Amino acid sequence: MSERYVISIKAGKNVMGNKCEEWRYAGIDSGSHGSGYPCWCYSDHDCKSFNSVESAKEWFNETKSFLLNSYYDKDELDIKTLGIRIVIYKKVESL
Repeated sequence: MSERYVISIKAGKNVMGNKCEEWRYAGIDSGSHGSGYPCWCYSDHDCKSFNSVESAKEWFNETKSFLLNSYYDKDELDIKTLGIRIVIYKKVESL
């Protein structure tokens, strides 16, 4: 079993402006036009993950101004849901 920590927030609306219940995960923009700046990813597989809560807090404190103030409308992210969450990868059956 493998445990990783991620920083996530619930989106208040999607890119079309409609209300949604999707999660976003903090990461670094590294796509084909990647800027290398902190961003919100659509998948926990694409985001930045951490070995400990302390390292997640440290990275977030360094990047929170950019994550929470850049490219996003006031209602786009539900700030009350912002937190560090654990992702557990556990094999349930051999194939």
